Amino acid sequence: MLDRAINWGEQPASHGVNTHCESDEQNWYRGIKPSVNPIERRIFELGSFQLAHRKKYICSVRRKVVIPNRRYSWMLFEHPTDTDPVETIVLDVALDEAVKIDRRVSETLSRR
Repeated sequence: MLDRAINWGEQPASHGVNTHCESDEQNWYRGIKPSVNPIERRIFELGSFQLAHRKKYICSVRRKVVIPNRRYSWMLFEHPTDTDPVETIVLDVALDEAVKIDRRVSETLSRR
């Protein structure tokens, strides 16, 4: 519940904490999906408007097992035939979570 009434020019507060949400231009990609995994977030960052002429569009993502059922790395490639990744992201997750991330990333790439 709000502690005080909302008047013109005031921001709502709950228990003395500002609850008004301003859009953060650096993190515009957060509005795309409510929960974005780190790989999807980095894909959106690399293709963001802030990078202008240095934008990179990720077209291929490959997962590599670093430690089975404990640590995995995802390599982001600008073109499917590239041999050197644009970036590599390493996460400590179980195989089930890694497979979920793979599915979400493939959905993200198929929409592009």
